[in-house]
Amino acid sequence: MFRKRGQQRWSALVSASTSRIARSMRAHLGEVRWRAFVAHVNKHYKEQFVRAFEPTSGVIACAGPIEGGPCPRAFEVRVEDPRARELLQSMHLDHTHDIDNVCSV
Repeated sequence: MFRKRGQQRWSALVSASTSRIARSMRAHLGEVRWRAFVAHVNKHYKEQFVRAFEPTSGVIACAGPIEGGPCPRAFEVRVEDPRARELLQSMHLDHTHDIDNVCSV
């Protein structure tokens, strides 16, 4: 379930034709360069991004603001929580920030 959410977020960020990056860069790069870009980022960055949704601890937790300190919402999702699917669906990532630093945005 966590991996699937990571893949969904990756698609929304990069690979979907309506992704955030596609909306701003596809026309600028042209179709051939766009496909090359997507292939490159999928090969070099996708797995690391998706893996961030599969922590060995079984918990995805905000590490706090970029400036330091604890997460003001103490946000976390535990894989064994019966609400995990719901919590993951409501988790929004600002894609300009690392998953660990979402709460500061």
